[in-house]
Amino acid sequence: MYGEYQEKDYLYVVQKAKYVIWVGCAESQGIALQETLACNVPILVWDVEKLGDWQPKNKSEENFFSEKERKYTKATSAPYFSQRCGIVFISEKKLNSAIETMEQKYNTFHPRSYVVKNLSLEVQAYAFLTLYEKHYSMSIESGFSEKLFDNKNWITNHVIDKGLVSIEKMLMYLRRE
Repeated sequence: MYGEYQEKDYLYVVQKAKYVIWVGCAESQGIALQETLACNVPILVWDVEKLGDWQPKNKSEENFFSEKERKYTKATSAPYFSQRCGIVFISEKKLNSAIETMEQKYNTFHPRSYVVKNLSLEVQAYAFLTLYEKHYSMSIESGFSEKLFDNKNWITNHVIDKGLVSIEKMLMYLRRE
């Protein structure tokens, strides 16, 4: 559980692991999952079919997902995952066969190669710049020569943005009361 371990301890355990069984109930492609893949440790992902597949921990979480969200069937705990990374299964009934397959084939998985090819900072930065080029008709190269038009206006807008965020937080607090 996040917040209940030190990152260095997680890294130590992952590097000692043969493979990991990932039970991701709500988070989609969490950092810890990607860190595991980056360490070249294959994962058995116990996935969801739809939002709300997992039982809430307590009464206050029962209405966490709306009825419409609970019916959405394209949910997944690992959207950036391939057969190189490990095995995905949904039903508890498939757990034993997934473990058997992983035990027999764990050394045939190569999750780090997937991460390097698809999720590295360089690849993601290039994807972002390509979107920028597509939507703003500005080449990647011309972006390096961009300058702020009016620095004072930016500072004013920054102060206004901070004020709006503070007001928004205050309104959210008042709504809870």
